[in-house]
Amino acid sequence: MLLLLLKLEIKNYILIDNLSINFGNGLSIITGETGSGKSIILGAINLLLGNRIDHKIIGTDKEKCTIEAIFNINDYNLKTFFNNNDLDYSSETIIRREILRNGKSRAFINDSPVKIEILKKVSSSLIDIHSQNQNDILSNKSFFYNLIDFFANQEDKVIEFQKKFNILKKKKYNYNNLIEKKHNITRDYDYNLFLLNEIKALNLEINEKDNLEKEYDSLKNFEKIKNSFDELNKLINGENGNLIETLSSILNILKKISVFSSQIKNYDARFEKLFLRLMI
Repeated sequence: MLLLLLKLEIKNYILIDNLSINFGNGLSIITGETGSGKSIILGAINLLLGNRIDHKIIGTDKEKCTIEAIFNINDYNLKTFFNNNDLDYSSETIIRREILRNGKSRAFINDSPVKIEILKKVSSSLIDIHSQNQNDILSNKSFFYNLIDFFANQEDKVIEFQKKFNILKKKKYNYNNLIEKKHNITRDYDYNLFLLNEIKALNLEINEKDNLEKEYDSLKNFEKIKNSFDELNKLINGENGNLIETLSSILNILKKISVFSSQIKNYDARFEKLFLRLMI
């Protein structure tokens, strides 16, 4: 199985403004003195593995940095994975990661935006970084699982199992949603039943709601009614010699406060009839 990194492009990463490297078949070696930037290139490749980022890696006065690599993935049995994740499969696959000045990042596979988890799964299948006292692939459990499946010739069964497992996960997700909906319905039913019992316990009569609202309006406007009655008391007990004028003032006051009480409204109607009789 041949891994072939065809091209690597790095833009605005630390000291690198724009770097493009084309790789041919066989072994490629990047050499240079200490501090010449070899580890910077390795750090950029690490970003394609989904490693954590630091916005300080972006070059001065730049808004974002971009790391892009083109791989030949013909020999890596990734077509099923691409299909399962709605990705366009191509033998020459482009993996790209963009880091913005605000610390956010975006990942792309063949120009389709993907989550970092998907980027990690694809890139970890293509990239294995060896350094002193370090071998990333040996700390990856999936590598050993794939190795066992490969030598046991179980790859087709693994793919079939993965499909069925994904179906099971979807059904389990739907089942849990139904359980949650049932719980919500039961909770709402219990709450509404509680409210119904509370209303029944009040023994409300017909039109009691309207009566209570009227009583509430009366209590809410108690101060206005009280002041109006104080004025009525002064008019009735006053020494104004003009009877018609006094009765007219009383009628006006009753009309103002009749909207607050049906009882006052009745008094107002009766007083108005009496007033009209006196005017004849």
